[in-house]
Amino acid sequence: MEIHILELPKLTVEQKNETDLMQWMRFLGGKSREDFEKMAEKDEYIDEAYELLKKMSADERKRLAYEAREKAVRDY
Repeated sequence: MEIHILELPKLTVEQKNETDLMQWMRFLGGKSREDFEKMAEKDEYIDEAYELLKKMSADERKRLAYEAREKAVRDY
């Protein structure tokens, strides 16, 4: 078993040839919509995660329904 600890506050300024891990760290530490959109343009998987994040956080009822559906799928 491996455990990795990612210290987001210690992440340096953006570099040209970042690893996928560094890009995901930036996504997880994103603070504004502009940050998320900029990251989503660079990577299709981050774009998919950003779209899912927008859907989940758009409406409280929809978010609860989404979570209930995900729970039902996992339980099945």
